[in-house]
Amino acid sequence: MIRSRTAVFIVLACVAIFAAIKIRNAPSSEPVLVGSANVNPTGPAMVPWREPAKDMARFFPNASEYKLETVVLSRFRPEILRRMEPSYHMDSTAVYSYLILKNGSPVGRVIPRRISGIHGAIEIVVALDNNLTVRKVAIQRSREPENITNWLFADNFLSHYAGKDYQSDFDLTRMLSTTDSDAIKTAKVLSLGVKSIVVELTVALKNIAHKQGRK
Repeated sequence: MIRSRTAVFIVLACVAIFAAIKIRNAPSSEPVLVGSANVNPTGPAMVPWREPAKDMARFFPNASEYKLETVVLSRFRPEILRRMEPSYHMDSTAVYSYLILKNGSPVGRVIPRRISGIHGAIEIVVALDNNLTVRKVAIQRSREPENITNWLFADNFLSHYAGKDYQSDFDLTRMLSTTDSDAIKTAKVLSLGVKSIVVELTVALKNIAHKQGRK
């Protein structure tokens, strides 16, 4: 009886030790904080990156991994607002950015964002290279009808964002071969969403790098 209890105790102790080691060695789900400032806890919830494996293969072939960063914006708010249109509203004090790595070295970033379409929320995914220039824009979720999606969400329209940086003109309404008013309105909302990502990240990361003595 004593031997039986001793055996049970040993088994339970081993299980507890194994669990402790596993938890200690598990990767943290907390994002890395970039920039020394407080993040507004009442800001919009983080938009999930729904298909990271599929998107990484399209945006950054041969990329091996990614890590989540929280890039703080609060101290750069005046400059961001100055570079954006009057219709822009800064909803959050931080951007959730996925840093894409290839063999441990950064090759770019992916930023999901939710914008307000005419018929509901539109989730966009913007891929930037290391120079914070747009590499690719994709739609990961939308409720817009065909008269909008047929024009705006096709690759031949979204491809016009490629190569744009924070100083570029993001208005692509002239690229539309339709006079549909809903499509034009949505194109403006889409462009504002893409531009806001590029401007916010560029202003914040350039200022942070300058402060840390990096170019």
